[in-house]
Amino acid sequence: MNFSINIPIKILSIFKLTWAELYWAYQKEWLKHETILLYAEMNLSEKSLYFENELDLVLCGEKIWLGDFDKKIEALSRFDAELNTDKWLYIVVYYCYQKFDTEDLPEIIEKIYEEFQYCEELMHCISYMPALESDQKNKEYIAANFQETIKFKIEEYLVKYQDQFMEQKL
Repeated sequence: MNFSINIPIKILSIFKLTWAELYWAYQKEWLKHETILLYAEMNLSEKSLYFENELDLVLCGEKIWLGDFDKKIEALSRFDAELNTDKWLYIVVYYCYQKFDTEDLPEIIEKIYEEFQYCEELMHCISYMPALESDQKNKEYIAANFQETIKFKIEEYLVKYQDQFMEQKL
């Protein structure tokens, strides 16, 4: 499956990401190279450990041939190699929750669920998955208010993992 999304810098700026995490998302085409350049610029002002490499990336900027850009970001990803795909799951869910209407969320969450290899964290936000035991008593309500129920389940997920993944609280 090719899950298509474009995470903007406004969303990225509230998370602390490693270069391996940025490169992973860039390879999935969830980030444009312009977004990564903006992220590198933000890091420059914070005097990061990879200042020289980030400065080199920023100075090349828009003029850089994408093949060279790919090499530079790949090199940065080797220096800062920690990769947490659970963080990206959170970022993607957070972004989609912010961007899309309630009626679109169930279908979008199913695509995210598939993209992240049927992750347990989203299992109960999927229409065809069994309800939690605590939800069994509310089956009729859940069926009648499916979109709102999914929205609520997504909100529960976002609140549960907010402290773990977000740099800034909203």
